[in-house]
Amino acid sequence: NPPVFLFGSANYSVNESNGAVVVTVLNSGDLSGSVSFQTVNGTAQGGTGFSGDYTITSGNVSLNGHQSTNLSIQILDNYLARPDIQFQVQLLFPSPGATLGNPAAVTVTIHENDVGGATNSLLAVALPTSQPLMNGQLTVILAPPEAEGLWRFPWDLGWRTNGQTVTG
Repeated sequence: NPPVFLFGSANYSVNESNGAVVVTVLNSGDLSGSVSFQTVNGTAQGGTGFSGDYTITSGNVSLNGHQSTNLSIQILDNYLARPDIQFQVQLLFPSPGATLGNPAAVTVTIHENDVGGATNSLLAVALPTSQPLMNGQLTVILAPPEAEGLWRFPWDLGWRTNGQTVTG
């Protein structure tokens, strides 16, 4: 039987704090082959490095002598309290003689794990539209200064003071 590529499930879910979601690609045929895959934005936005809700992923998998393989997609914890968000992973371009089965696209739901509620804190995430230069400087001025506010990047463990400049 020629290769027929499909996902193991039409829906996958992951907690935002898990770090990654694993989706399974199956070959329901007897012969070997390959297929391409890519992530597609939905309410979840893909990014690179520390930006986005998940890491944009694409590539090609070969199922030579195997009936399945796993794709691991990094999930980024953004520390924001908001409703669950979703993105898709699609199979594309099967090798000659192979076809796509159903489902050839899956929906991944990211369950937001951050607790919201009334606090005296403001947490915002600003994502650049393209990869910024790595030699810049950022100075954050918090107002009013007498509030003695602190700030940090999502990947920082410690807090920074008002007026502190970060380089790189």
